[in-house]
Amino acid sequence: MEIASRLFISEGYGPVTIERVAREARVSKTTVYKFVSSKEQLYELAVSQTARRRAAEDGLIPDDSSDLRRTFETIGRNLLQALSDPESLSLMRNVIAESPRFPQLAEAFHRNSPFQSAKVRLTKLLEKLGQEGRLSVQDPGMAASQFIGMVRDNALTRLLLGLNVKSRELERTTLAAADAFLKIYAAEDLQNHRECV
Repeated sequence: MEIASRLFISEGYGPVTIERVAREARVSKTTVYKFVSSKEQLYELAVSQTARRRAAEDGLIPDDSSDLRRTFETIGRNLLQALSDPESLSLMRNVIAESPRFPQLAEAFHRNSPFQSAKVRLTKLLEKLGQEGRLSVQDPGMAASQFIGMVRDNALTRLLLGLNVKSRELERTTLAAADAFLKIYAAEDLQNHRECV
């Protein structure tokens, strides 16, 4: 799977064959077919596994959430770092290119993507902060989607197109997203405290 993932991500679907994956893995083609029934299935599994691994490695949520501003700035930076990762970008481009032929692949990628994983974990954090009375969030899942959208919107298209995105622009995006998010969702007593300061 590691070899299939590397080949599919670097070269796309077309040029990679089961024979080549088997040869580079130093196994027989028959061995590969014990695990998958087709190249399409191998591609889907490789992409899904890579997406899940990338999502698990991103370290999105900081351990300490005592300072909400710092917490959301850190989450924003972590999201942009995951988004800027060359392997993640290559995988995303690959899935976009192949999704008309393999719509099930696009669905599998979406389910296992770093953004979906980030949304699940951020939703849990927002639920916790809401229960603690630190945020006023009616729909934590929607709020998580909004924050992720604010962070990635400015950079995603440029990064996917291989265009340069300056680090100071990414930092500005992160700070603005954290500020806007807290203006919308900070609990009233926290907002009053910020206004007094």
